[in-house]
Amino acid sequence: MKFEKHLKNAVSAAVLIAGLGLASGATAEESAGAADAKATLSNYAEVENTVRMLAPGAKIESIKPVDLTQLYEVSFGAEVAYVTKDGRYMFLGDLVDITAKENLTENQRAVARKKLVANMDPASLIVFGAKQPKHTLTVFTDIDCGYCRKMHSEMADYEKEGIQIRYAAFPRAGIPSESYDKAVAAWCAKDRQAALTDAKAGKKLTKAADDCVNPVKEHYNITRQLRLDGTPTLVLEDGTVIPGYVPAARLRAMLEQQGG
Repeated sequence: MKFEKHLKNAVSAAVLIAGLGLASGATAEESAGAADAKATLSNYAEVENTVRMLAPGAKIESIKPVDLTQLYEVSFGAEVAYVTKDGRYMFLGDLVDITAKENLTENQRAVARKKLVANMDPASLIVFGAKQPKHTLTVFTDIDCGYCRKMHSEMADYEKEGIQIRYAAFPRAGIPSESYDKAVAAWCAKDRQAALTDAKAGKKLTKAADDCVNPVKEHYNITRQLRLDGTPTLVLEDGTVIPGYVPAARLRAMLEQQGG
């Protein structure tokens, strides 16, 4: 489940929300309870129990209160930070609501990713797979990536599972690079689908004309905002990210489980 996936990496943030009962966007009435929050933190046994539940076997070196009265959630691109009301403290990490079993930070990242992907020009993407899809993904792909090629070679399987793939360019070697030139050649081709298929099969494409207007640089800049570092990266319609190659049948099962 999504919550368990992110929980282990969010122990410190989980202790914060469990001990202080704070979340971004707290009301004035909630911040007025800061003194009560300190009193709650003084109950070290409760805090220790929470940590041991999240990280069994962890050696706790110390437990001490943190003088925070209110946190503000700050989003930039797909990144999320938390800043105290007085502007003195900031932390980067996952804020977890233990009671609700919900990673609040990852939820906000997904919202940002969804917005960034939704704002991409559909005409700039190369679309394969089901014509009347049950599931639609945006896949950031690199021509030279081995698993990207494997995924593309199984496109008939994704189509059979009712999955539509919208390819965006992610030349991981950067700009300029040979991978970037290959992506530009594919996106500038008269038949983009055929060109991308040929490129992923290792065939050499005709170099794009110097005056070819293409979206590869724009797509690459979006990957920087999304903080992507691997290919293929699958972005669902709700902003959830699935890193790496996933076989078609397994991917369909994952999408149905997540409601994507």
